[in-house]
Amino acid sequence: MMDELRDRLNVLYQLMDQEISNYSLLIQEMKKESECLRQGSTESLIHIVHSIECHTETIRGLRSTIQETIGEILRAEGRGQARKTLSSLCTFLPTPDRKRIRLYQSTLTKLRAWAGQVNDLNKAFVDDILAHLRDLITLLIHPEGESSGYIRNGKRGQTAPLPYSLNKEV
Repeated sequence: MMDELRDRLNVLYQLMDQEISNYSLLIQEMKKESECLRQGSTESLIHIVHSIECHTETIRGLRSTIQETIGEILRAEGRGQARKTLSSLCTFLPTPDRKRIRLYQSTLTKLRAWAGQVNDLNKAFVDDILAHLRDLITLLIHPEGESSGYIRNGKRGQTAPLPYSLNKEV
């Protein structure tokens, strides 16, 4: 019985290592994406976005397989009603296994946060570029609008009508 548990835990550990490895690869690709965005290299960007999508799908698949493996271990240990989480496993595993799982969870949390930060930076860069392009297009579409540097006919239009007593046109 103990050998079966050890075999299942080894499978789980391999899956967890693969997930961490794929998160590291995902972050590397996201950094490359950042470089391509700044350089304006669209062909490379398309290739990298496809690679990011592949790593993301791989991580989702690994996550699903990890959940199934956790469920198998819990059922084999007679804890089928427990939630399929690593924390549920930690309640009955020996200390070395608990430490390994906790280390995995900590590493995964850090990698997810790091991936989120890189993604947020890339998103902010794209948003800035889009805002800049929107401003340029607006300027091209509506060139008559007053700008801070040019006043048509040398007069500024009134923003609000003056009260009757101050109106010089009367």
